[in-house]
Amino acid sequence: MSDLDLLTIGMVLDIWTEKGNDDYKYGEKEVVRTAGQQDFDRF
Repeated sequence: MSDLDLLTIGMVLDIWTEKGNDDYKYGEKEVVRTAGQQDFDRF
């Protein structure tokens, strides 16, 4: 119980958010790429 005193509201909200993401099914075909110079120029 004394460990709970060390938690901040931000930590609790982060844990709650991560718990909500536990059931998300990430697709294997998701493409992740790094932004290049052209992306920054368009931005």
